[in-house]
Amino acid sequence: MDLRWPSDETFGRSQRPDVLAPIRERSRYIRSIIDNTLERGGEAISQAVETVEIWLRARAEVRLVGYGRSRLAVGIPGNRLAHAGSNVSILGDITPLASTSRGGGLIAASSSGVTRHVLEILTYCRRHAPHVRTIGLAIEGATHFADLCDIFIGIPVPRVGPRPSLIYFGDAVEYAISEVMDAVVAAALERAGVTEQDLRLGHEDIGGTGPYTVDGGDPM
Repeated sequence: MDLRWPSDETFGRSQRPDVLAPIRERSRYIRSIIDNTLERGGEAISQAVETVEIWLRARAEVRLVGYGRSRLAVGIPGNRLAHAGSNVSILGDITPLASTSRGGGLIAASSSGVTRHVLEILTYCRRHAPHVRTIGLAIEGATHFADLCDIFIGIPVPRVGPRPSLIYFGDAVEYAISEVMDAVVAAALERAGVTEQDLRLGHEDIGGTGPYTVDGGDPM
């Protein structure tokens, strides 16, 4: 079976499916969820920025908790925190989460808000380590999840109308979690006085994505 895409001559350019239309629809949908999150969760987002600023200034332990794509989503802002000098640990990594005896904070993400292991960790912190401040991100309406967090950023998703093309499971929520939390970290960096130069100096320099020097050149 020939699985190659037909040429314009044999298929006809005018007959080619418009693959961009559903991609644009998906992007607009995710963008609208992010915008609604910012509009409805302004107070919680402001509190999260202030909290992350405190962590940055104290070089506090910051734990990232999530499973599947939610863990990937929260890993992006965690990466930025690490470059800024925070001590970041991630659930499921080879190295363990930092002991709660060290204080600091925890960022929990769950698209559904009902991920069992994430709820168990938040419950433990609430009961046994209330000094560890928690920021949680999940779908709006995840009341049990929200009750276990010191700061909860709810992601509102329309419950009426047809679902756009190319949206599967909780992926729109996961992208919103990543974008909103990464923006929270970026805002906290600015408030804490962390500069582009600081981030370059804090960037890994023995791995595949570095090294970066202060002037942007390659020291190698």
